[in-house]
Amino acid sequence: MNQDSEHKNEEQILAYVFGKMSKDEIDLFEKSMDSDSVLKEEVLLRKSLYHSFNEASWDSIENKPEYQEIQLLKKKLRDDDFKTASDSIRNAEKTYLQQQIKKTSKVKLYYKLMAVSAIVILFITLPFLNQTNSTDLYNDYANWNELPSSIEKGVTNNATSIEGEVFYNSKQYSEAISSLEANLNNSDKQNTYDLLYLGASYFQTNELEQAHLIFDDLIKSNTLQSSYGYWFKLLMYLNVDDLLQAKKMLNIILENPDYYNHEKAKILYKELTK
Repeated sequence: MNQDSEHKNEEQILAYVFGKMSKDEIDLFEKSMDSDSVLKEEVLLRKSLYHSFNEASWDSIENKPEYQEIQLLKKKLRDDDFKTASDSIRNAEKTYLQQQIKKTSKVKLYYKLMAVSAIVILFITLPFLNQTNSTDLYNDYANWNELPSSIEKGVTNNATSIEGEVFYNSKQYSEAISSLEANLNNSDKQNTYDLLYLGASYFQTNELEQAHLIFDDLIKSNTLQSSYGYWFKLLMYLNVDDLLQAKKMLNIILENPDYYNHEKAKILYKELTK
């Protein structure tokens, strides 16, 4: 068999094992297996390896979109499951060698098995390896300690607003929340910097739902500072690995050149989509 034929056979085998064939293609391929014992052995080899990885737990996890399920799968890919996968390869290799020892040499079979093992591992893990590590991006772009200051900009002389900002910068987040909430409740006009520092304070105390609500209020304020809300919601989504929502915030910023951190958003977009 020439090299082109071998390559074509390999593509067909993988398409069959991974369910990428149409019904007509499956029927035709299975007829070929019936008349070609070598081809049938190749298919059985790849099937045994694929099924050793493709346990029910993988399917049930991979098909669920919930955030916690995805996190669990990522964690498993980093530790125990790869060890289990490695053990499965060795067991499959041992079993197959025992069954095929009379038909082919040990050396040839060993290298063939290792090559197929690499293909199976790549097929299963590629969707996860391609995912951007949003935690690293969050750490690179988080600027919670560099919030725009209303004091420095001279846009407020309100003692309570100043107090809230000072509390935040001193990492006294609960005190900042109390001070800023009181000021917002007692004021006819919302201070957008109060909203910014209040949302950030809720984030720092891990009250994420409340933080999102405050940043939504900031966005709705329709002021020069309202675009800060998109940026800090973006950071929050990156922090919990919600890439879908993070990209929504990022696209809004990219569509508006005057929005806060527009230039940083362009760089972040390249990193998030590469």
